[in-house]
Amino acid sequence: MTGILIDENLPNGVVLPTDLDINHVSTLGKSPADSDIWFHAMKFDLVIVTKDADFSHRIIAANPPPRVVHIRFGNMKLRRLVALLVSMWPQIESHLSGSKLVNVYEHRIETVT
Repeated sequence: MTGILIDENLPNGVVLPTDLDINHVSTLGKSPADSDIWFHAMKFDLVIVTKDADFSHRIIAANPPPRVVHIRFGNMKLRRLVALLVSMWPQIESHLSGSKLVNVYEHRIETVT
C-alpha cells in the first residue's frame, strides 16, 4: 500500500500519525461515485478510510487492493471522531498489511483477512 484515501464522509485535512501519503476523495472531483473511488484506490494501491458500509460489503467479495478501514464509531461530534481516529491509527495501521478490512469501533478493532 502506498497511501490512504479518506472518503467524503470524513473531513478533508485529517492528519494521521503515518508515513503514508494521505489524500481525500475531493481530489477526484465533486462527490465521486463509490466505483470511481474504488478503482482509483486499486490503481494507486491506496487504503480507503470510510464510514460507508458499501465499501465493507464490496471488499468481502474482493481481494486487496484496495484495503478498507471502516470507521464504525456511530454518531459523535466531529472533533471526538477525529481524536479517536488519530489515537487509534497506529494500531489500525499495524493491521493493514495482513487484513483486507479493518473495522474500527470506539473501543475495539476487528479485522478480516
